[in-house]
Amino acid sequence: AGVVVAGAIGVALVAGLTVEGDRETASVDEPRQANPVRQRTIVQREPVQPKIELASLQSTPVGTDLAPAIEPGPPAVEIDPDADPWREGTRAFHERDYPRAAAYFGADAEARPDRAYTHYMLGLALWKSGELDGALEAMERSVEINDASIRTFVNLSRIHSARGEYEGAQSAAERALALDDENVTALYQLARSQYNLGRIDEATATLESCIGFDQAAAEAHNLLGL
Repeated sequence: AGVVVAGAIGVALVAGLTVEGDRETASVDEPRQANPVRQRTIVQREPVQPKIELASLQSTPVGTDLAPAIEPGPPAVEIDPDADPWREGTRAFHERDYPRAAAYFGADAEARPDRAYTHYMLGLALWKSGELDGALEAMERSVEINDASIRTFVNLSRIHSARGEYEGAQSAAERALALDDENVTALYQLARSQYNLGRIDEATATLESCIGFDQAAAEAHNLLGL
């Protein structure tokens, strides 16, 4: 019984760290053009009902992703046509109201379709709302506009993992590491994708490299222990 409880706690820690480890901040001080959003828009969002199922180490097969499943669901989000969509989206994101943040970032993306950071924040908000298809589309659009952002590739890797697309997760992590081969977060995401693909020796080596660069990389220690 002790082994089962300890294992459950270990898996829960990995799940929690994986999903909640990314705390992005957004600047709201950038000069803006006049807000082109002039019609009140209703955006339907599905209510988020996270479900986390714990399992002991004994019952967790190798290659099983440890992130909690997120299921999408609607509240309606009303956009104020007189509000600055970037500022309102940023405020909602910091308040962890991710469906509302996604609605405003979506409006800002329509107004400024070539701004990589807006698509990046839209991708994060959709991902945290459980809308993985939209999150993937937004993050890939951000990469198309700016392919030199390490954190965009890292979060693209996370989104692929949440979708169960571990080859895609590995590819995105490798693109981040091509920009900085000592980036600890990218190394962890690469190891996570290798683990989920059942490539345990590769994952172990990647995690040891990650810890070599940062002894305080808790996620890496946790997954290596698993």
